[in-house]
Amino acid sequence: MLCSLDHLAPNMVRAGRMTGVEIRTWRRGRGWTREQLAVALRVSHNSIGRWERDQTQPLPSLRQALRHLMRTEGATDGAVSQD
Repeated sequence: MLCSLDHLAPNMVRAGRMTGVEIRTWRRGRGWTREQLAVALRVSHNSIGRWERDQTQPLPSLRQALRHLMRTEGATDGAVSQD
């Protein structure tokens, strides 16, 4: 069962650092694959995976772009990615 994740984005927008769990939860809640998020941010899908595993953090400019997506991206269509 998919819960609404809209309440997470405002907290992540205010925070300076994003955890991998927050990024993955938001991405999956929108039904996006790592590849789709990577295309939107113009990075590799491997970068998305490293962020989600807390191995690295997005550069400040990419954090800003990701926050923008989180604020503007519409509601989930109910699909959840399995990657």
